[in-house]
Amino acid sequence: MNAILTLLDTTGIQQYVFGSNRLRENIGASELVAQATNIWPREIVRAIGSHNLLDDNRYDDSRRIEAGDLDAEIVYAGGGNTVMLFADISRAREFAGRYSRQLIQDAPGLEAVLTHQPINLAIPGSLKDALNTAFRTLSLKKGTRLRSLPVLGLGVTAACQSTGMPANQYDQDGRAVSNAVMQKIVWSDLARERLKRLVGPITDCGLDIPANFDDFGRTRGEASYIAVVHADGNGMGRRFQAVIDDTPDNREAIQALRKLSMGVNEAGQRALRRVSETLLAMWEPKRRRLADKIAIAEFMPFRPLVFGGDDVTFVCDGRLGLILTVTYLNEFEQAAKTCMPPNSKLDPVSACAGIAIVKTHYPFARAYALAEGLCRNAKQYVRSETALGEQKSFSALDWHFATGGLYGDISAIRAREYVAQWENATGELVMRPVRLHDHENEWRTWPRLERVITQFGEGDWKQKRNKVIGLREPLRNGRDAVRKYRDTYGLELLPELSQQLPDLQETGWYGNRCGYFDAIEALDFYLKPTKGDA
Repeated sequence: MNAILTLLDTTGIQQYVFGSNRLRENIGASELVAQATNIWPREIVRAIGSHNLLDDNRYDDSRRIEAGDLDAEIVYAGGGNTVMLFADISRAREFAGRYSRQLIQDAPGLEAVLTHQPINLAIPGSLKDALNTAFRTLSLKKGTRLRSLPVLGLGVTAACQSTGMPANQYDQDGRAVSNAVMQKIVWSDLARERLKRLVGPITDCGLDIPANFDDFGRTRGEASYIAVVHADGNGMGRRFQAVIDDTPDNREAIQALRKLSMGVNEAGQRALRRVSETLLAMWEPKRRRLADKIAIAEFMPFRPLVFGGDDVTFVCDGRLGLILTVTYLNEFEQAAKTCMPPNSKLDPVSACAGIAIVKTHYPFARAYALAEGLCRNAKQYVRSETALGEQKSFSALDWHFATGGLYGDISAIRAREYVAQWENATGELVMRPVRLHDHENEWRTWPRLERVITQFGEGDWKQKRNKVIGLREPLRNGRDAVRKYRDTYGLELLPELSQQLPDLQETGWYGNRCGYFDAIEALDFYLKPTKGDA
């Protein structure tokens, strides 16, 4: 049976969502991307004619386009892509026209690329060929398309206070804004309702979801920081490709792709739900505080921005960034075991995350770019370890505390600020990125680092906090400087990182890696979950 396979993808999402320093606009932009990649294609398919969607937007697997009684069938929508089958090219083009109009009207500034590919579903393996061709064509279109140029204003035109482009209206605060920004503001309210369904336990406690960066739990008299967290699954593209490669029957492949897409989305949402439950475990309602440190008047200091599939971005109080990221990664791994179909040919599902901890009013686009770069750094670490003989992929995380300005990418920052030199030796002060779980013969893991952070904040070490903070300078000056510092102040061996590496406790170094600088930096940015009072 001949049909048309249509592949839809949005482009420039990062700049569209994170280009503003106003959280409400980021929220609205994220919601518009979700609408454009998931909701609007379904609505348009319904309007075109007969389809395979149920009333709750789930798929009716009994309705198949090869039976000849459907005008359109959505294969799956997820990961920024929407794959559809149309009975003929006229219906495919009708979809493209309707979709383009809605995008221009409701999400100005958001760009999408679409391609059509003929397919004969009666031929085994034709779905694989058509999809691979469509993805290649889409990639080529992205690189060669004529980019839209905004219409600039005249001398009498007011400038949008968010983008600098011509403004044509005022928002509720009296700011001159463009139509694109106003649409983001309008859709931010709808995003709030969708998020409440995801993190229901938070709102059940009488707390609200923050709409401004100042709502994230600032402490009077202290510097205020937020954590921008970007997480992404490892090798998800290979999982979708494996389904296509291993399933020659087209209908079975469609159902498998659909199941995998829904499973990835459910795993990400379950993990975020568990993050909100972790926060509630730290909630002290009588004193309206989190973990005895973060005062809360009205808002929970946690706000997902992008939460569709394995690609997740959320913002939280800077002191919660590390623990909530670790919680998310752990829960994503666990949720994937039950939500996603197993594949014995592929490694267990894992993910990487980057955490940028910056001052509350730091330019948000740059903070997100840093978080994304840290996530890539963690992924590169996973790939390098796998190439060196690691049998399976694993989850990892990387982070940076931006207490001042940022100049350059994370590689440039680390080369400039985190390289120690003494005598004829050079070493790296950070052990980041680190594995999410302990691993034999590897000391660069989160559980080991977390134990050191905890020990530095307890017992005798807690009483010597100033000396712990002062240890950073000797660590920069090498092994001998650390020994002299410990002798001068009567410090015992440093907290244990690895029984197999006693030199770490004596000198703080193993090879060209420092084992304690990360822990000392993290002392003010790590809160351990504790059960709050009733």
